[in-house]
Amino acid sequence: MANSSFRSTLVFYLFAIAVSAFLLFGCGDISSTSSSITISPSSATVGVNQSKVFTAIVRNSLGQIVSSDPSWSATIGSISTTGLFSAGNTAGTGQITATCDGKSDAATVTVTEHGWIEGIAQSNQGVAQGIKIYLRESPSLLDYTDSSGKYSLADVPAGTYWVVSEVTATFQSTSLEVTLSRGQTTTGNNLYLPLQPGIPDVPTTTLPEFTI
Repeated sequence: MANSSFRSTLVFYLFAIAVSAFLLFGCGDISSTSSSITISPSSATVGVNQSKVFTAIVRNSLGQIVSSDPSWSATIGSISTTGLFSAGNTAGTGQITATCDGKSDAATVTVTEHGWIEGIAQSNQGVAQGIKIYLRESPSLLDYTDSSGKYSLADVPAGTYWVVSEVTATFQSTSLEVTLSRGQTTTGNNLYLPLQPGIPDVPTTTLPEFTI
């Protein structure tokens, strides 16, 4: 009787393991069945002859992210099996599509001949926030530095420009010459802003307090 009971118990556990394996790896695996696919970013502007990575997030019916290997296609430029988009030399607008298990999503991509000029504005006081940066030749192409002092001038045609910082009560104006190619993003165009006469190098709000 003991042997018979042992065999019954063993058969039960083996059966349970087999069913679990089927549910985990077989067609009955609800957790790994693709229910939706989403491309990120959903839209992008890329300079000619430049590249950008797109990613596809696949979720199951429970909303959980699952491992996937989607297929990619592009109506402009080209895209690799890993989602690396190459713009090519022709400007225009097209779509990037990712497909997995019959589900698909599309992102809009614009290929442009214009480019970007990026950099940081800083001074003896550190990074300069909220400073207007513009092109002397095209003042409407402008940006304001963020909390890290960064600026990005977008949609700039190829050419040579003077990047200028606007004068403020704290900072004098300064400028930097930059040459931009078709579709290029040029970085590291940092501006050093001289302080106005009488402005201390260290902001008064950060001066140490002394007690006697």
